[in-house]
Amino acid sequence: RLVLVTGFGPFRNFTQNPSGKVAAFLDGRCDAAARFCIQGLRLNVTDEGVQVVERVLEAGNPSNWRAVVHMGLEDRAKGLKIEVAALNNRASDNTTAYPTA
Repeated sequence: RLVLVTGFGPFRNFTQNPSGKVAAFLDGRCDAAARFCIQGLRLNVTDEGVQVVERVLEAGNPSNWRAVVHMGLEDRAKGLKIEVAALNNRASDNTTAYPTA
């Protein structure tokens, strides 16, 4: 079973993005007891970057991911947090500034 874990590259004034580093670190790692392997992807912080996974899923999920875990950077968080709800506001990326809703 294959689990996709995504993270992002540098964003605005953040030259390091831990989410991308974690995704790259986990790429190719497997847990024999749990019978799953991880495909880690570091995505660009652009519209095109965030659409990478969407395009694969729209194509019928040829990678056969059993789960997808998206990670990101929240600069105001105190430590690591798991996001349990999201709001689809379009934020600025590394190429264009978009107004939030």
